[in-house]
Amino acid sequence: MKKLIIIMTIDSVVEEMHQFFEKNTQMYFEIPKGKGKYKYYHRMDSHTWPGSVASFMIPMDEEKIKEFKESFTSYMKKIQTEHYWSYMVVPIEDFEMFEGGMNV
Repeated sequence: MKKLIIIMTIDSVVEEMHQFFEKNTQMYFEIPKGKGKYKYYHRMDSHTWPGSVASFMIPMDEEKIKEFKESFTSYMKKIQTEHYWSYMVVPIEDFEMFEGGMNV
């Protein structure tokens, strides 16, 4: 069983955001070996969260989830500007529920 970690961002620079997630599967921040796998990215058309989503499959190990969050947060703090990102990291317990697609 794996957790699905959803990174939701409010982005003011949509194209740069897309390139950030699509450039490589390791992202620009380090995912420690065995800690997680990049799954997909998509733009959200939503009034409640007008941004983008990237998701990662993470083993159910709480320590690995913690390390993943710390790695992502550390990277975001390095590149954040006043008009760039606001983000949330959301763990979802039961990945199988979302295997066929996700309604965010």
